Amino acid sequence: MIKLREIFYRKWFLNLYFKKYFHFKSLKTDIDVSFIVCDDYGWILDGICKEIVTNLDKHVKYFKSNLLNKIPSSKNYFITHYTALYPFYCTNRDAFKRNVFVLYTHDYYEDLNQRKRSLFCMNMCKKIFCMNSNTKRKLITEGISKDKILTVYGGADPTLIKTKNRKSKIIGIISNCNERKNPQLISSIVSDLDNQNFKVVGKGWKEILKRFNNVVIHNHDYENINNIYSDIDVFLSASTIEGGPIPLIEAMFSNAVPVVSNTGFCSDIIKHEQNGYLFETNSSKGEIISLLQRALNHKGDIRKYAEHLTWQNFSQKIINEFEY
Repeated sequence: MIKLREIFYRKWFLNLYFKKYFHFKSLKTDIDVSFIVCDDYGWILDGICKEIVTNLDKHVKYFKSNLLNKIPSSKNYFITHYTALYPFYCTNRDAFKRNVFVLYTHDYYEDLNQRKRSLFCMNMCKKIFCMNSNTKRKLITEGISKDKILTVYGGADPTLIKTKNRKSKIIGIISNCNERKNPQLISSIVSDLDNQNFKVVGKGWKEILKRFNNVVIHNHDYENINNIYSDIDVFLSASTIEGGPIPLIEAMFSNAVPVVSNTGFCSDIIKHEQNGYLFETNSSKGEIISLLQRALNHKGDIRKYAEHLTWQNFSQKIINEFEY
């Protein structure tokens, strides 16, 4: 039941309420799917759209844009970040009679009012694609219908990443550097393990890690992605917040042993001590170093635990929800 107080005292609520229940007749369209890429949230979102487009049937007509106010009327809309839903609904009146899908990777900072607005918009969507089961459970507790949520893990391309025998003893960190990637903890671990070689791939790490002689830093080159993982024996992720991370799957395809914080889909994919090692976001540096040392001596095939996690399978789950 819609609260009258919300209608009268929240402009955003009144705006969407009016558009939803008093919108105009739907426009004619020959566009099957419009993909709205939110560039502010990272290159991976554009990459996900490209993977879905690659797996669309040839007869499907699609449109891709990063401009919310210049989207043609479409039968389906795929939004790459949930915080873009409100401006999308406000600027695209035809959306209320169409199928709107949104990808939910992880929480983004919002105040209480912004969160209410996001949840209201998500409940208007046809389907919410969550990248891990923890996020799905959280959304259900916040009032999102469980029938609207589909968990779709990320993927990797098995033709681009080759498996290997682990013999380099190199620990790899694959991500751009920002606060949620826990750079100070990473720096402290690298400092303590001064006899251990690290390979870091991504933007923003040079200022933090350039003083260490045991670190080699590279820019990310997806076209040569196999080169990134070919000499990494252990994959380390110490993030405090994640939707994935996607590099976890890529590392597993290369047969690297994961040592990852219990965020995103890590606990969905990793069985502790079987195909990798999990630690909590508040774990001590000593605990993480101990797991890294165990991972460097881990025996067994890691790739087999990730072979179902392909971009093709990921894309097909999403495509199956579109209605033409």
